[in-house]
Amino acid sequence: MRIGDTEVPEMEIQLSDPAPYDWKNQPAPPKPYISNFKIETPPSSAQDEPEVPQKPQPFSFGFMSMAKDGQQSRMESQDASGRVTGSYSIVDANGITRIVEYYADDTGFHANIKSNENGIETGELGSATITKL
Repeated sequence: MRIGDTEVPEMEIQLSDPAPYDWKNQPAPPKPYISNFKIETPPSSAQDEPEVPQKPQPFSFGFMSMAKDGQQSRMESQDASGRVTGSYSIVDANGITRIVEYYADDTGFHANIKSNENGIETGELGSATITKL
């Protein structure tokens, strides 16, 4: 089936009667029920098409939000090489703070976390560095 320019797989639906039940003496729901359905997959030739690599698209965004129960902010950007850098912070109404600065590139995701949350200890966890505020 085609919707606009998009090929959409056909869907097969089988209807059947549900088994009766008694939930707080309520009558069985109205019939018919959909007991199962099947979605046809596209022909294998469509699945074998290679994925075309896309060049990274630079972007940048940020926001700050304040509410009666705290505040939060986030900034993130990506350069033409695909490296993403960013940070976010959360401060709740009691002054509990978490600041996360991060970058992601070919070597993976790396974070520097600063917080005054209970139970936070300075150290490293995977590719993250944790600092007690």
